Amino acid sequence: MDVLYFSIILTFFCLPIDGEKSTKFKKTVEYLAQYGYLEKNSMSNSSLLSGTSFRNSLREFQSFVGIPVTGKMDKLTMKMMSAPRCGLPDKSGKSNREKRYTTLGKWNTKHLTYQISKYSKQLERKEIDRTIQKATNLWSKYTDLTFEPSERGTIDIRFEERQHGDWKAFDGPSGTLAHALYPKDGGAICFDESEPWMVGAGSGIDLYQVAAHEFGHALGLDHSDRKDALMAPSYKNVWTNDLSDDDIQGIQSLYGEKSGETPATPPEAPAAPPETPCEAPATPPETPPEAPAAPRETPPEAPAAPPETPCEAPAAPPETPCEAPAAPPETPCKAPAAPPETLPEAPAAPPETPRRNWPRLPGGWFFPWYFPQGNRRVFYGWN
Repeated sequence: MDVLYFSIILTFFCLPIDGEKSTKFKKTVEYLAQYGYLEKNSMSNSSLLSGTSFRNSLREFQSFVGIPVTGKMDKLTMKMMSAPRCGLPDKSGKSNREKRYTTLGKWNTKHLTYQISKYSKQLERKEIDRTIQKATNLWSKYTDLTFEPSERGTIDIRFEERQHGDWKAFDGPSGTLAHALYPKDGGAICFDESEPWMVGAGSGIDLYQVAAHEFGHALGLDHSDRKDALMAPSYKNVWTNDLSDDDIQGIQSLYGEKSGETPATPPEAPAAPPETPCEAPATPPETPPEAPAAPRETPPEAPAAPPETPCEAPAAPPETPCEAPAAPPETPCKAPAAPPETLPEAPAAPPETPRRNWPRLPGGWFFPWYFPQGNRRVFYGWN
């Protein structure tokens, strides 16, 4: 009786759990096979899949999307698997995971054309045209690639639902948002019309972000394991509206850097002008000292005739020239020294001669008589 009761309890509680686990396991295997972590035949023969292979592929997925590597179907892992994303696989036999970005072929031309052969019914055609052009401009920003809309464009763009004639059917809202072909396969891009597409702010799936991502595939880029990269497989609820450095390095490895961008020298170009202004003002300071040097020599020559004036005039300026006019002051001092000695000697001779030959009486009167003075006569008169 106890054994029967235990069997009923076990059947009642365990069977649903085993069925839920089985469904969860099957979906996980399908996801890992669809995006390149398991062989394609694993989807139909999941019962033959070994536990080791399953756990290794699960760890590889967790590592690629940047979540804790546990090898288990935990909540975070299942949440990442249910997030909206691109329909292309994350792993390819031809991709090289030593790099962050990977490449799978390229176009032989840098001028590409595209056509939108089937528009979405959710948005106006002008909005879609502007958004697609904006997405192509994002890649042209960092390369010499140019894109031109054309009725017979090389890259065909369509909004489709479910089965639409290519290699992978869409799965309805959420899940796969879009997919694209690589250059060697024609570069076609398909968007899932079941998604709530929007342009600009609002609720829904941002067409600009998804279109820019799919154009990356159409140009030859594979998925990146960098979470901040536009070429990461999952849709971003918050995006910078620009390429990351990983995206830029990837696209430039295929098509080269933008030729107009080499002027990474603009910071070096302004370095030349500072040298010119520094040299220009250097000459003026040398010219002013030479100009005043000439006037200092000219004044001492002009006042050489009036000795008293030059001696007093240069008395004030000696403080300004200080060292330069040291030679001129000696010349004016020697020139006036000679004249004072000549002037007193010339007038000294005349007064002595009359006084010796013509003696005078008090009052200066002249007497025309001779007065004998011993053996000589003296004539008195006035001067």
